[in-house]
Amino acid sequence: MNISYQAYNKEYTGERYVPITRHSIIRHIIQQRDFLTDEEKKLFPDFALAIDTALINKYNTVLQELKVLFDPINPDKDTVKSREWTRREKLDNEFWLLQQLEDVMVKANFHEMPRDTIEQLLSEHESREGVQVSVDPSRYDVLRFWVLGHETPEIQISLFDKFKNRILQRSTQKTIEYYKRVVVAIRLKKDSKLALKAFKEVPVNRLEMLLPDGTIQMSTWDKGLLASSAGIALFGVLAKVVTVLASLNNIANNRGLITLLVDRAEDESLKEALLTYAFILNSRPAVLRNKPSSDFSQAILGGLSMPELNAEVEKWVKKKTGVHLEFDSSEALQLLKDLGLMYEKNDKYHALMLDAAMRILPQSPCSVIGRRAIDADIAEGYDRDEYLETDEEYKAEEEKQKKYGWF
Repeated sequence: MNISYQAYNKEYTGERYVPITRHSIIRHIIQQRDFLTDEEKKLFPDFALAIDTALINKYNTVLQELKVLFDPINPDKDTVKSREWTRREKLDNEFWLLQQLEDVMVKANFHEMPRDTIEQLLSEHESREGVQVSVDPSRYDVLRFWVLGHETPEIQISLFDKFKNRILQRSTQKTIEYYKRVVVAIRLKKDSKLALKAFKEVPVNRLEMLLPDGTIQMSTWDKGLLASSAGIALFGVLAKVVTVLASLNNIANNRGLITLLVDRAEDESLKEALLTYAFILNSRPAVLRNKPSSDFSQAILGGLSMPELNAEVEKWVKKKTGVHLEFDSSEALQLLKDLGLMYEKNDKYHALMLDAAMRILPQSPCSVIGRRAIDADIAEGYDRDEYLETDEEYKAEEEKQKKYGWF
């Protein structure tokens, strides 16, 4: 059975994650013509840091709660038990952990696969090596997949493979669909502990590679061929399948993965907040940009409705990256409202001016650049070469950065 990504396209029509790093978003907003005044460009990095600080305080509480819930059901735990946990207590912890993890995954902008899609993708089908593989979902009490990023890069096929496909009368596949990141939560019925794993660049049709009990089905003819001297080639194919199953690019597991996921949720929330604030601020009339903030009133501040804001950000990200983004500003708007930086009137949102915002936000001596100098593997894949940024664009802004000392 050949299941393609199209089986999931109703639920996954566009990306939710912002495919640009926080560092680049800050730079883009500062460099964007007519977004900010020269004085505001100097303030914006500190504004980003203040928002980041508020989010870190919020997500740190979430992280500690998840760690406490996961501790009794962590398969990697190697510390001495402080008490014995009953099965009922473990199941309670697992339930509430998955409830909170679901919320984190939404904020981290992952898509969760529906159960029927999982069962389709795990049913018996032919792998790229030409053998039948399958997984029985009924053997699991917990089987959940979250995915992020879908790509279909072109692959080069050697002359030998083309010749082999022609002899075996197989179609020549020129592309392979894959998910950039996959997170899986699993517990077999026979197990008492929950396993959390993250992988990168997983082919859409090969989710069975991520599970511990995938099976390889062989026809009677294949078994006879393997038993003969002519079966050496087939044995090599099977060995290749097993090797792939055992050596997937695993990013993180269990407790370490929880930390990375919460960190990613905080990162996505920051990027959404910065874009939301910047685009609403940019909605003010151009003639008012360089006037003192005290001259601004609600009647002339402009403002955007939520649909208008989402559409503006999606258009901007599409231009910068070529990625179709499904931007949801609802959480960012609520965060900015809670911080006193945003207000709503007549279904339009208006932003407090940046100089006034800086007076009410907590300040930190750290740098938002230094705080996230290195992105974790789970966030890898941003700012690729094809994201329409050139050396000329960097050079064109270099003198501006030196002049204003933005970084």
